Amino acid sequence: GIVGKNGAGKTTLIRLLCGLQKPSSGEYRLYGELYSSKQIEKARRRMGAVVETPSIYLDMTAEENLKEQYCVLGLPAFAGIGNILELVGLQHTGRKRAKHFSLGMRQRLGIAVALASLAFLIYVLVKTLFYGDPVAGYPTLICVILFLGGIQLLSLGIIGEYIGRIFLETKGRPPYIVASINGCRHHERPCKHG
Repeated sequence: GIVGKNGAGKTTLIRLLCGLQKPSSGEYRLYGELYSSKQIEKARRRMGAVVETPSIYLDMTAEENLKEQYCVLGLPAFAGIGNILELVGLQHTGRKRAKHFSLGMRQRLGIAVALASLAFLIYVLVKTLFYGDPVAGYPTLICVILFLGGIQLLSLGIIGEYIGRIFLETKGRPPYIVASINGCRHHERPCKHG
């Protein structure tokens, strides 16, 4: 796996390796092929990657994104935006636009949007169940879509973490299994039959 702080370049590295972005300097090799060679596409066929990006307004700040979502949902005020941003660790982003966020920061902003829709869903449920107010159609539909999008984002993150851990735990096992099937001990390499 690739480990690093927000903005360290983890996603950029993956995008470079996949050919989604051109390097501004330096060079890299993939399966022995230089990134500028004609054989790089053949080398890229041997790998796969998924880069998840939540749907947010890239020309807005984190706070402006949440305010926009509040307006779309029809929430009566912007109360709680600071708390949601603090909960996801984006309270100090200030005037920084989302297009300048790292992928991890964008994903956390996507989670904040999902939390805002959850707050609206609770608001609608309380208003409907306790006060008997009719349920609005469009804002409720948007709320459900945003909430399910947030759940999907969280699920993908959890599944990715789980698969990463399984990979790390098992990457030493296949040679052992192959060695035991071929009839030699783990420390005897390479196995030869015949």
